[in-house]
Amino acid sequence: MIKIRQDFDGGNIEVVEIDGDRVTLRQELRDNSSWWFYWAFAAEGLPKEPVTFRFDNGETVSPFGPAVSLDGVRWRWLGAESAPDRKTFTYANTRGHGRVYFSFCLNYRPVNFGFFLQKYGLQGSLFRLAVSEKGADIPLLEIGNPDAERHILLAARHHACESPGSSVLEGFLEYVLAGTGALSRGYRFHAIPFADYDGVIAGDQGKLRAPHDHYCDYGNGSIYASVRAVKALAEKYKGAIVAALDFHAPNRWGGENDEPFLVKAENDADGAALFSRILCEECSAGYEVGAIPFSGRRDVEYMTEWNTWGDSSFSGYMHEVAGAPLSVTLETPYFGAPDTFTMTEDGLRGLGRRCAAAVERYLIQRAFFFEQVGQRVSIKRKPPD
Repeated sequence: MIKIRQDFDGGNIEVVEIDGDRVTLRQELRDNSSWWFYWAFAAEGLPKEPVTFRFDNGETVSPFGPAVSLDGVRWRWLGAESAPDRKTFTYANTRGHGRVYFSFCLNYRPVNFGFFLQKYGLQGSLFRLAVSEKGADIPLLEIGNPDAERHILLAARHHACESPGSSVLEGFLEYVLAGTGALSRGYRFHAIPFADYDGVIAGDQGKLRAPHDHYCDYGNGSIYASVRAVKALAEKYKGAIVAALDFHAPNRWGGENDEPFLVKAENDADGAALFSRILCEECSAGYEVGAIPFSGRRDVEYMTEWNTWGDSSFSGYMHEVAGAPLSVTLETPYFGAPDTFTMTEDGLRGLGRRCAAAVERYLIQRAFFFEQVGQRVSIKRKPPD
């Protein structure tokens, strides 16, 4: 008998009906103010014959089919042939797996970040940013030169469902940890991998959360503990923050949603434009197989389209209030597009590495680069003030 489960970090699904080899589902919107598309579930008891999964609440299956995993950690696309339309996919459990995970996208959960920390021996660099509304410790990673005079803030998952941003952030950190450039010697990095930590664990949409989501909570009277803590961190290093980057993912697919683009803060037209040009050059170098392209042609200027939150957003606050000369949001697609590129975990991390290289070049050109003598990676043994 087929059983559908969501009792794992990031799980989100409602079972409408199971009728033989046909399963009808819908994503849970929970406290969202409007429709959004994220879902993730595990299936047990799947037969070897094909089973059809159909969503009755909008188009939520990618052009490459669903993401599939056998352990909930490593993901791949099931394939375009598995999805006859954007509401349906089929799966045949020919190898008799006891549990198979399916997701809207290449999922990234706290367990993934834990493996990253283990790989680089960074457990001692992980601190508590704040205690979440549900009583969880929200992680803060601090790496780089502890004596640096300049600081860089990195964040992901202000919208809980936007997994691509986490992999891009991981790639950015890989570049710093490699020590091949001078970023790790000249700067202190403060990385918030899960700004909406409770939402990531619960499998919430996070985007369009009522009354507003975490990204739009940076005005007066912030209601989320993580945002208040980020603002306190920014206040602590005010005047010394030279860059703040926030990693997101856009809407499902089509047009600007099929390639990366930057969202610019108010009064940062020159700095963001320079960074966009440098990132375009880095992504055009062609030194990585499966690299994700970036052209800058889809960049969203302040006060255009939906970019109207000002300093109530993370990027706006970091630029206007905290004084970071460069403050941008990088939107990375969930999928890519059949006629351009297919998103992979390696490709996402590669984009993050190129983004870090672009930040390094940007800081040199803008004369914010202060190389200092220090270890490649310094682990802070006590929590920040």
